[in-house]
Amino acid sequence: MLYFNKHFYLNNNIIFMSQRNKITLILFLILFIGAGFIIYYGRPVMKIKQTNSNQVVSDNNDISVTPTFTEDSINNMMNPSYTLTEIMAHNNADNCWSAINGDVYDLSTWVSRHPGGSQKIINMCGEDASSGFNGMHGSSTSAKAALVLLKIGSLK
Repeated sequence: MLYFNKHFYLNNNIIFMSQRNKITLILFLILFIGAGFIIYYGRPVMKIKQTNSNQVVSDNNDISVTPTFTEDSINNMMNPSYTLTEIMAHNNADNCWSAINGDVYDLSTWVSRHPGGSQKIINMCGEDASSGFNGMHGSSTSAKAALVLLKIGSLK
């Protein structure tokens, strides 16, 4: 049983609350609820709307963009492609990319975990390592499964 009267009752035990404590409790609750309301509803949000000319603008007109997405641009975002020149820039243990069988992999996190030792991976950084990978692993499904998680794109 919980109710307020001259005293505060909780499970038939009387807890005396002075008038000052009641006011303090009420003010604290109002302050807490008010702060939550201000934080939730008072945060700045940019409202975006679309115009008839297929442009996206904000209410205060500081952004104006005409989105143009083609099937190729969406495919490029989902599966980027890299040239061998771009891959060559990633040629050390901390930043190690390799092309293997037409796909590009970021092997940086795998260097220290490779079962055959880190040097085998470091030797493949920044180059097309298809022949080395296929020669060592051939049809190994576990090696190919490890690569799936490291794929970042395809080779141009």
